[in-house]
Amino acid sequence: MRLILASLLIFVPLAAQQPTPAQPAQETQAPAPAAEQWLTGNIDFGYRWVSDVSGSFDTYRSVVNLGDGPKLLGLDLTLEDKRYCLFDTARIRAHSWGGDPYNTAQIDVRRRGIYDLSVDYRNLSYFNALPSYADPTISQGIFLNQNSYDTHRRMLDIQLDLMPGRRIIPYFAFTRDWGSGASISDFFTDTNEFPIRRDLRDRTNHFRGGVRVELNRFHATIEQGGTNFKDHQRLFYSDDPNYGNRTSKVLGTVTQLSTLEQNYRIDGDSMYSKGLVTASPLSWVNVSAQFLYSKPSSDVNYSHVSTGSFVSFDPFLFYSSQQVFTTAESKQPHTSGSFGAELRLHRRIRLIESIVTDRFHTSGTGLLDQTFVTAAGTSTSGSGVLPGLEKLVFNYNRQEANLLVDVLPKLTLRGGHRYVWGDAQVRAGVLSQTGSVETGEMKMNVGLAGFTYRAVQKITVNGEFEGGSACKNYFRTSLQDYQRGRVRIDYRLLKSLNVGARFTVLNNQNPSDSIRYDFLNRDNSLTVYWTPSGGKLFTLLGDYSRSSLRSDILYLVPNTLQSELFAYRENAHTGTALIELKFPSYLQKASPRLALGGSFFKASGSRPTEYYQPVVKFSV
Repeated sequence: MRLILASLLIFVPLAAQQPTPAQPAQETQAPAPAAEQWLTGNIDFGYRWVSDVSGSFDTYRSVVNLGDGPKLLGLDLTLEDKRYCLFDTARIRAHSWGGDPYNTAQIDVRRRGIYDLSVDYRNLSYFNALPSYADPTISQGIFLNQNSYDTHRRMLDIQLDLMPGRRIIPYFAFTRDWGSGASISDFFTDTNEFPIRRDLRDRTNHFRGGVRVELNRFHATIEQGGTNFKDHQRLFYSDDPNYGNRTSKVLGTVTQLSTLEQNYRIDGDSMYSKGLVTASPLSWVNVSAQFLYSKPSSDVNYSHVSTGSFVSFDPFLFYSSQQVFTTAESKQPHTSGSFGAELRLHRRIRLIESIVTDRFHTSGTGLLDQTFVTAAGTSTSGSGVLPGLEKLVFNYNRQEANLLVDVLPKLTLRGGHRYVWGDAQVRAGVLSQTGSVETGEMKMNVGLAGFTYRAVQKITVNGEFEGGSACKNYFRTSLQDYQRGRVRIDYRLLKSLNVGARFTVLNNQNPSDSIRYDFLNRDNSLTVYWTPSGGKLFTLLGDYSRSSLRSDILYLVPNTLQSELFAYRENAHTGTALIELKFPSYLQKASPRLALGGSFFKASGSRPTEYYQPVVKFSV
């Protein structure tokens, strides 16, 4: 492949001035003042030639994908004139237009105190036809990527603010994200896979509008918005028999695909309401609150008609055609909110309170109808409600209070309490012994503590600790009766030398007779960062950590339904060293840098692992 690239750069200074009327020769006039520049910027044009692309053109498009022809390589223009009635300032930017795989355009227009308008457009072309290593047809000499793509994706963002800088600011926004194109995809059966063409179409529109209130001690945002989307895909085939990826017979039968018409259609929409308030009603009180309610819904339609020669294992039969029609819908009302307050009770005492709640309920229904036609002409059909679409209920709540006290000018202590509770309801698993629905609850009390100590100007020590106990929980490995702590020390030995150390530990147990979960994890690390002379010549970074993990839990052996203990152990060493050398600048512009170093990891225990990753990087 030979790629010839020629660029013609044209920088156009743009300046328009008002003409000065001619004066009689006998009169002496002072020189007229230069008019203001109302248009400035630059335009960058070029032309690219792409010729003699020998070998695989799909490989060129997958890796490079630069087209030929005239190009608008770059554009940046600013229009500014206070006499304009429609706008004060307008800026237009564009990049890589003329057939390149990625191009952008931005327009910003404003009139001071009246409006701000911003428009952002992006266009991305994605092409990939390189065969993957797992493609079964490569061994047959067929270099066809069965997951290839030739698609375009476009994104548009529009934002309009009215009366910016004032106390009440209405705003409107629109976002659109849409894509189209084609790809190669596999049509799966129980015994074979058939690569065929797939058409892709999707679109998402997001509308929102609201008002922001900006006062000295009060800020509020109220917003109403909505989203609608669609995702449509079509697989189709009607040509010579497609024998797929399987070259051998299945129970004496050659499987093949003759025709296929398969359509996926997913459509949905959602409306939401959002409110946000922050206020300082008193000099020693700050409060904030947020609320969000949404109700998304979606509709799914699927149709499938295929003919050929196939084998099915469930039910077991040889069939020549299949028809499947599915429809489903779902809804998910979602409510979430939070409230926070900070009270400065004393110049050394602060109280921070927060409450969070998150609730959503998902419900759905679906119907399935399918028909198999055998080679003898008999048919087998079935229909019914799709499984797994029962209601999902999830409620989560958290309340937390912290008291911070500046005991000394250099020492701050923190103590608090957290209470977490919630419940959930889901469809039970196939092997469930409690029925078709499984419910769970979560209740946990957690004690909180921490400190910050600034011993001297160069040393800072931070520590955190929390211990919790849950009477109910969702999962076997969730935090149950646990203690978690962390200490971090930062020491500035010299102006150019910083040393940091971190110590963390997590201990968790679930003493239930059917679980007996015991978990312990420790992680200690040391970091050194040296920048002599402000890093003018070189910088050095070193980091080392030592960690250990122990986990014991009972599990149910599937074939005997007896409990056995699973034990996992890991003791690991991790280290990183990196030195960056800086060379003298060339012509006060280029600053060459060379980075050398690497990382290593070595672990022993249940799964011993060891590797080293060197790093060499040169940059200018």
